[in-house]
Amino acid sequence: MRYVISGLSIVCIALFVNVELSAQDCENVEQIGRIYNDWDMANDIVLVGEIAYVAAGLSGLQIVDVSDPENPVITGYWDNNPQLAIGVAVSGDYAYLSEAATYSGNNGFDSGGLWILSLEDPDNPMEISYLDLQGAAYSIDVSGENVLLADHQNGMRIISVADPEHPEEIASLGTRYADCDLMVSGDFAYIADGRGGLRINSIIDPENPEEIGSYQTPGEARGVHVIDDRAYIADGYGGLRVIDISQPENPTELGYVLTDHYANDVSVVGEYAYVADRFSLRIISIADPENPVEIGFHDDRATRVIGSGDYAYVVFIGGYLRVISISDPEIPEQIGGCGSNISIKDIIISEGLLYSANGHAGLGIISIADQEHPTEIGSHDTEERAFDVAVSGDYAYIANYVNGMRVISIADPEHPEEVGFFDPDERDRTTNITVSGNYAYTTGGCFRVISISDPENPEGLWSNGSTSTSGDIVVSNDYVFIAQYSRSGLLIFSIADPENPVFTSFFETDGYASDIVVRGDYAYFADWDGGLLILSIADPENPFVVGCFEEDVNSVAISGDYAYVTCARSGLRVVSISDPEHPVEVGYYDTPGYANEVAISEDGLIYVDDRTHIGVYRFTDPNAVDDPITILPENFHLLTVHPNPFNSTTTITYGLQSPGNVTLQLYNPFGQRISTLFEGNRQAGIYTTNLTGRNMISGLYFIRLEGSGQVFTQKVMLIR
Repeated sequence: MRYVISGLSIVCIALFVNVELSAQDCENVEQIGRIYNDWDMANDIVLVGEIAYVAAGLSGLQIVDVSDPENPVITGYWDNNPQLAIGVAVSGDYAYLSEAATYSGNNGFDSGGLWILSLEDPDNPMEISYLDLQGAAYSIDVSGENVLLADHQNGMRIISVADPEHPEEIASLGTRYADCDLMVSGDFAYIADGRGGLRINSIIDPENPEEIGSYQTPGEARGVHVIDDRAYIADGYGGLRVIDISQPENPTELGYVLTDHYANDVSVVGEYAYVADRFSLRIISIADPENPVEIGFHDDRATRVIGSGDYAYVVFIGGYLRVISISDPEIPEQIGGCGSNISIKDIIISEGLLYSANGHAGLGIISIADQEHPTEIGSHDTEERAFDVAVSGDYAYIANYVNGMRVISIADPEHPEEVGFFDPDERDRTTNITVSGNYAYTTGGCFRVISISDPENPEGLWSNGSTSTSGDIVVSNDYVFIAQYSRSGLLIFSIADPENPVFTSFFETDGYASDIVVRGDYAYFADWDGGLLILSIADPENPFVVGCFEEDVNSVAISGDYAYVTCARSGLRVVSISDPEHPVEVGYYDTPGYANEVAISEDGLIYVDDRTHIGVYRFTDPNAVDDPITILPENFHLLTVHPNPFNSTTTITYGLQSPGNVTLQLYNPFGQRISTLFEGNRQAGIYTTNLTGRNMISGLYFIRLEGSGQVFTQKVMLIR
């Protein structure tokens, strides 16, 4: 026994006594797949050989193979960060990712921490440890066994990562203003310190750093790149400044050039400096450092840039990476890219396919036959912002904002094509759509009824004129129900005669209406501030609230006795509505991004638009009881530990193919037994045991199952 556990402890992660890891929190819900991998935002980039590492906000660390610059490919990612990834550095087999809680305008990012990730398998980065910084690092670099951070609240900080599982802050050095960027070169750390200009710190003794020199630039020092005896500063409205640092104690300016707007970042390759200038990439000749001259530019909203050989890798506002050919620096040309932010607006499921309204990316059609690997099989650019989608027969109907309603043939889902459209007054904004029979009903600028008896020639039949009517819309029986965003409430029209809708009633709510589902005599109303409201609509002229689930709800889907709701930053929540007057939460999954839309497939799987991707989830009914005698495993085995990681309770499942004695125990990584969870005789069948972490500290543990002459172990992580 000691040999088995001790051997495992050699390669496992030790307990985190002073540092608590974070993970995707969940109960009775597991993620089993995802589609798309688009980025929340792109904040920082580092290039190691032909691999680019991007700190991508809620999308965590994104790993991109750029060996073919025209076709960069995302090969791996890690997005278990609960906050925004804003800085990244890579050294050896480790990636260092700094994060912040939120972005707070002029005050920058607020408090966050440092993640250390193993890159031994670069396609599947694994978290090793986390250090709560009580601050937020804009920039990060590595020097030997130390990570240096530019913390805009606390100055330069030095973290020892000699033991990556136990990072430890060993020193800090305050700066005058807000640290914006940092680069280590030799024995010095060069810091772009905002209004404080360039700061030069000696790190010869990492435990006792000291500032030895500075240069006050005229603008706001946002980025720094050091080559030989020169520091190149992206100086905000001060453009690009070239600083002589041959004498670090007395740096002097050699030359400068004003860029078109606001210089955010700079990277130097050979005789050229590449400046991310907020609204463009500027290319500066520095052959004569005393007289730098702009020779070319590429228009786009650049925030960070790194140059290598004939290419510049640029991250842009909105969350994507672009590869720019700079073989001719005077005529830079975009040749590749990835990670563009699709901005998913709506998802629905129809006949085994998922349809996604992807904003500027138009319509996406996704096969969900393989639950763990859903795949986009078709798409159509609607040339505007696709806000909502409805499907009927061989057609998808798109609420396409200023371009009205577009009709897409999906008879061949791999090759969708537009066959018709209805374009209302140019001042109208079509944002929501539903289809019933031969009619499409839309909201946006107003409420409209459109005949689609001939889908290739849709015809507008009725509208409520200039009355603003925006929000989700559904049809049930002879009524239209509208989650009226602009007026915050439920708007009901009778459509006994669809060509002449009649106003029936309006129920005002306290928050902001976002979604609605109607089932039988109840309307399930998603209200950003009021929660999930359950309304009786047995009498549509007099709707009233019978129950409420008090969370800020974005979207809702109903299946059986459960409501599946998305709650922005708190993710997916599963609510029992078997008693509509007393809804009760029975499961949840804290999704990585910002949970927007939700849809349920016929096989009960849950699809959540998480802004950066569509996640596939499975809910396990906690009240379902399996008969352990009728389900017999093929052999003795430790089946699952779920959830894992866990923050309060996890369930251990194991199976016996024949009766026998069983011992189930819990160990720490040092081979010490913590407790015996079960010991005794079991009949053949499948069994579950709950492990409660009430008196345990955060960290790694081992489940050990012994019986039938066999031993099985399973790692489990407790995270508080």
